[in-house]
Amino acid sequence: MGFRRMREMNIALLGKQGWRFLNRPDSLVARVFRSRYYPGGDFYNAKLGRDSSYVWMNVWEAWGEVQQGVRWRVGTGQIVKIWGDPWLPSRKNPCVITPMFDSIATATVNCLMNDVLDGWDVEILNDLFCERDMNLILKVLISLSKGIDIHYWDGEGNVHYSVKSAYRLLVGESGGVNGGSWTKMWNLHIPPKVKCFFWSLCSNSLPTKVALTLKRVNCGTLCAFCGVERELVAHVFMVCDYAMQGRIGPSHYVFLGYLGGEKQENLAKYVSSSEGGGSFFSGILTGVEVVREFLGGAGMNSGERVEFGMHHLIIY
Repeated sequence: MGFRRMREMNIALLGKQGWRFLNRPDSLVARVFRSRYYPGGDFYNAKLGRDSSYVWMNVWEAWGEVQQGVRWRVGTGQIVKIWGDPWLPSRKNPCVITPMFDSIATATVNCLMNDVLDGWDVEILNDLFCERDMNLILKVLISLSKGIDIHYWDGEGNVHYSVKSAYRLLVGESGGVNGGSWTKMWNLHIPPKVKCFFWSLCSNSLPTKVALTLKRVNCGTLCAFCGVERELVAHVFMVCDYAMQGRIGPSHYVFLGYLGGEKQENLAKYVSSSEGGGSFFSGILTGVEVVREFLGGAGMNSGERVEFGMHHLIIY
């Protein structure tokens, strides 16, 4: 379906509902939620509040993550606040970074315009803002039609929110983890299920007991293999005595060094290289074979084997 990370996809879908609350405030569902959760304001600045419904909690939390792609288009400037609102033409930081003055903390953008509201008052900009902010403000075009201030989505050319662009924003496909080396890794000629397994491994998405405990699943945290250490990804596949019985080559030690930190992109570079790719994935497959052998006998009854298999999704 074109996506590999379920959590980010769910957030992008929920963000679509938040976008509708923001841009269709007169719709029936938006009016119902506004009367309950933000009667005196708008959805953009809404708070979670107490005794919130399950639907509102999920939409509100998802909106907090996709909000980074929302921008203000300045019309009359009577709604957009100078400090705090994202209205500058900068993808990295669209907010004013100049220290805020208490006397004008709630001032709106129209206060920075000239008398006829068709341009910026350069003298005021010089007095209030640092060079970076001033240069960005001067790049903002003021609408001559004097339209109202509106929100737009920065991730799409048509300025409308889309689930696809929100998903890309959340996973960072424009660079970082999903760019460059990860693209090469996904293009390796190996079974897709192995690549997806590797992705889950590096993003800590596998349902280990420690991960399940964080999700409030009452299953304990000790490794089902050795019963001594906490069941983390690095332990299960690299450190546990049963994992060490596998015929894993030098890639074992490379992977162990990368799992614990924020080095996924460097690991992807290694895996996508001719040096690391073959031995690394053969090591993963060998480790899975060891898990299969163990699940077939030693020390577990049938119920325990099923439970452990569900924990780790060993379906290869």
